[in-house]
Amino acid sequence: MPLFRINKKVNKLLITLYALMVVGLLSSLGVAVHQNWLLKVQSTKIELARQAGIGNFIVENAIIHASKSLSAAQKAMHTVLNGGPLSASQAHDILHSTLNEFNAYSNASYGGLLLYLDAQGQLQARTDRQTSEQLDFSDRFYFQRLQQQPDIGQTLSPLRKAATTGEWVFHVAMPIKDKQGQFRGVLAQQIQITDIANELNKYLNNGHASQLVTQSSDTGLSFVYPLHLLARTGPESLETPYADFARRSTSPQDTFTWPVSTDSHDRQALVGYAQAKQSGLLTTIHLPLSDVWWNFFLENLSLLIIAGIALILVTAIFMHLYRISRKLSEALHDAFFDALTQIPNRRAFDDMFPRLVREAMRSQKCLSVLFIDIDHFKCFNDDYGHDGGDIALRAVAQTLRQCATRPLDFVCRWGGEEFVILLPHTSEESATLIAQKVLAAVREIQLNNHGDPMRCVSVSVGIACGQVNAKQLGENLVNQADEAMKLAKRSGRDRYVVYAPAGTA
Repeated sequence: MPLFRINKKVNKLLITLYALMVVGLLSSLGVAVHQNWLLKVQSTKIELARQAGIGNFIVENAIIHASKSLSAAQKAMHTVLNGGPLSASQAHDILHSTLNEFNAYSNASYGGLLLYLDAQGQLQARTDRQTSEQLDFSDRFYFQRLQQQPDIGQTLSPLRKAATTGEWVFHVAMPIKDKQGQFRGVLAQQIQITDIANELNKYLNNGHASQLVTQSSDTGLSFVYPLHLLARTGPESLETPYADFARRSTSPQDTFTWPVSTDSHDRQALVGYAQAKQSGLLTTIHLPLSDVWWNFFLENLSLLIIAGIALILVTAIFMHLYRISRKLSEALHDAFFDALTQIPNRRAFDDMFPRLVREAMRSQKCLSVLFIDIDHFKCFNDDYGHDGGDIALRAVAQTLRQCATRPLDFVCRWGGEEFVILLPHTSEESATLIAQKVLAAVREIQLNNHGDPMRCVSVSVGIACGQVNAKQLGENLVNQADEAMKLAKRSGRDRYVVYAPAGTA
């Protein structure tokens, strides 16, 4: 019986350990994944801010380089204009020599055409060849702005396809004025965005970013990366609703989550930005948070697989141990419980009785034993067959168990039609009351065999009680209760008899 109880505890312990290990594994995995996610978001923000800074620097550097070449060409043209009219051939030579001079000492790889437009916006000179056709540039943003405000010194143009080359370009433009300060035309340099994109390819991880946009505060969109976005949609459809928020930021370079205030219908993205206050350039680069999640999942896939395998192995091990423990429990149950009546058997008695004797010796309290035998049990087998006898045995066993319900009370099948009840800490008087309860309860049993009433059942009870001072005395209690039970049978059955030593009244 103790082994059986211990094994039940082992089963519960296995289930508890498994639950704790699963909870611990999943909790550890959750903490690890959460920490990795925070690191992923932080590293992505740093990378986006870095890419925005690089993009802003390269575009600004291209504008500075163009401004220097335009300033040199502007000075040369002022000299000629102060001496008289400027012909198309002279303008071409000035532009060509200026561009060659700058290309000679500049390491920049994003130079472009230098253009000279007269006061009416007609193309007069270009650096790649002598101008033969008449091209009207009077509708260009940069020409109209400098024509209206020649004192601003320099302006940028929005991104567009160049009429001269068919490439996506933006322009840096400066006004040309004579010595009287009259507007005489515009110098402009094309900056091909393919050149800037090639420079960016050296520093940017294009797989990390979905859209990089550089725009001026007063002229709008100037550069887009990667270039296939232009081929697919054109600059008009490239929305940057987060640009105003970035411009209002006090930090020149940082990252934020957009939309800043979200609801369940908004798609969030991480936006890195860099801005130059003097030039007014702002570069933004955004990555949908769903893409960050997907990259994070791929990066942590091995961790999830390992955790899944570990969980499967732990489950398999514990299931194996639990099955073994269950089989042991079933074996112990079969060993310590009677298969017919489902109450403890003689082996369980042999395991439990010495423990109760030791407890009685330690506490010096009475131990009572009730030895019970079913009256005329042979008649049940003769009248109803062995099934009838089994019915009577099961009914009496359950009745006895209901009569001895205290935690330490022990009911077992001794063998055949005999049963034993051990009553620790029970006096003779109390044992007698329990015996009376047993007799009354058994008399009330109504047996039936497949719906047919059976004969009444009764039992004879022998009672032995005493303080146990030695182990041998405790073992004698069972024999004494057996003798008292036999006396009850000889006295007419359906009664109890308390053992009395020979020679006592």
